[in-house]
Amino acid sequence: MIQMPVYKDLNDMMNSIIRREIANFQKEMENLEREFFSSPLLDMYACEDHYDCIVDVPYVDPTSIYMKVEGNLMKFKCKDKMGNVYQAEINLPEDADSDSIKVERVKWVLRIRMARKST
Repeated sequence: MIQMPVYKDLNDMMNSIIRREIANFQKEMENLEREFFSSPLLDMYACEDHYDCIVDVPYVDPTSIYMKVEGNLMKFKCKDKMGNVYQAEINLPEDADSDSIKVERVKWVLRIRMARKST
């Protein structure tokens, strides 16, 4: 019977651990990429009589835009032309009139405009 050196078993065990850790690292990176790229760049601007929320989604598919307002929270979701999904939750100001929301595409960004409630 031929005996294998002890270091061969240790080497196999270390290689197994390294492969498992690399696979875990790759899964974490994929999750981070998915989370990072699924949130669009956005900014909210306050004007005298309205608010503008500018959402940057390159190559947005206008037919895929979905918005829902629940209280002071606006949920936004859309796809780009490659099929990537972007989503965000936007806290609306207290005086934003969620019934007046209008969305338009200006070049490669979306502008979500809503009036301010009269005080």
